[in-house]
Amino acid sequence: MKVRQFFENPETRSFLLTLLLIFFVRGHLVEPFKIPSGSMIPTILIGDHLFVSKSSYRIHIPFTNHEVLRVSEPHRSDVVVFEYPNIERDPEKDGYYFIKRLIGLPGDHIKVVGGVPYINGEIAKQELIPEGAFPAERSPSFVPNSYVNHYLETLPGTSGAHLIQRSRGVLETLPATTEQFRLIEGTDCTPIATRYQEHPVDPQGMALNNICEFEVPADKFFVMGDNRDDSSDGREWGFVARELMVGKALFIWLSCKPEDEGGGLCLLPWNWRWDRLGLPMK
Repeated sequence: MKVRQFFENPETRSFLLTLLLIFFVRGHLVEPFKIPSGSMIPTILIGDHLFVSKSSYRIHIPFTNHEVLRVSEPHRSDVVVFEYPNIERDPEKDGYYFIKRLIGLPGDHIKVVGGVPYINGEIAKQELIPEGAFPAERSPSFVPNSYVNHYLETLPGTSGAHLIQRSRGVLETLPATTEQFRLIEGTDCTPIATRYQEHPVDPQGMALNNICEFEVPADKFFVMGDNRDDSSDGREWGFVARELMVGKALFIWLSCKPEDEGGGLCLLPWNWRWDRLGLPMK
């Protein structure tokens, strides 16, 4: 009798319905994600909080990777959240979530030359943004550093451009490290997912910026960070399987300075970067 009375209570039913709604929305529709790293600067800053559409590509059983319904195919240039493939089989990296830009679709032939992707033989167009001319609509609170260059990149087969960032130091030393690598290895590129942490040639300047041509396997995707010289991405660890895709990033719903992320300081409105709120992913 007490159990029946418990469920007949209007406040109880309202509470349970609210929980079910939250469970459904988080499991199938949208989920908030916080960005802890700088691999997507300048598109996404450390401390940005995003809403991610979990139903953009597929419907799956909540909190599992089991697909129930395929909604649509991911598109080149989408900003996507996915579960890290964990090729190292490191238990500590299970359940990690990454956010990157989708560069290669299944069947694409891709290579990276000097940090610039070529897709099916066509180069990604990169337009250098003059110093002091960074697009203000992408957030006045973002102050570009003097040691990086910014570009508007347009991937083959897409109509819209997005921002990327390159290290001037890497760009300056890349010809020398490429030549050194060629003398040591007898080639000017390295296979995808080959790690060179112990290699005498600078791994950031060479190994990640000159990737030999490869084909993206069926039901897998190739991703790169917009902060091209400071990103752990597909160049380093390979491909993202379809079942690891969480969804497409939609917009920034909250943004805090990195130093205000801990201790509940992000809950205080005066610590928010107000100009970033509502920025859509481009």
